[in-house]
Amino acid sequence: MMRCKMGDVAVIVRPLVRANLGMLVEVKAPYGKPGWWWVRSLSGPRLREDGTVEQEGAVHDSRLSPVRTKKPRPRKARAQQMALQI
Repeated sequence: MMRCKMGDVAVIVRPLVRANLGMLVEVKAPYGKPGWWWVRSLSGPRLREDGTVEQEGAVHDSRLSPVRTKKPRPRKARAQQMALQI
């Protein structure tokens, strides 16, 4: 199962080039091979294995961790839970 989906912001957690560790990328689209994404860097150019730099490129899903926030609970549910704690 893929961890990322199109439109996600993700962190590079297992880079091929150590300098790219922790960079933020936007997941743009699936890339040809299963499990690969076309991404755009949000942290400036990424360093490639050959020493060149690129703003966009392909990254395998297993090397990314999506940045997602928990959805807030509806107000009514929070108010009920708080009332139970009192």
